[in-house]
Amino acid sequence: MYSGYRLCNTNNNVGYALVNISGIFSDGNISGYRLSFLELKNVFVQAILPDENFLDSFSFTKREKEILFYLICGSSVDFIAKSLFVSKATVKKHLSNIYAKLNVKSKSGVFKIIREYQENKFGKDPVIFSLIDFAFPR
Repeated sequence: MYSGYRLCNTNNNVGYALVNISGIFSDGNISGYRLSFLELKNVFVQAILPDENFLDSFSFTKREKEILFYLICGSSVDFIAKSLFVSKATVKKHLSNIYAKLNVKSKSGVFKIIREYQENKFGKDPVIFSLIDFAFPR
């Protein structure tokens, strides 16, 4: 087990490590400390990312699931197209399909639907939703 600070979902004790602190030893004595920081974006994405039940309930294709993940990560259409080796028009078509399946018109609508799903699943968990509120204010 690593020492450090963790954010935990109180419902199922899922931890998101923010800082790992470890000792540096020399001749059996602690001579210093090493801090490792995780990128907060990864913490936000893991807190927000919906589960397979959510994805399956909207009948997303494999490609739509990939693009939804990129969308949650804050990636641009250009970045998604380059990463998946498809045209920007193809990414836009998949985004259009995702929006239609969720019955929304924008990225903020996607996050609203995901938030509602997460609230129904976890209740009003203060850690996860404080992260979501910070990353995606209403």
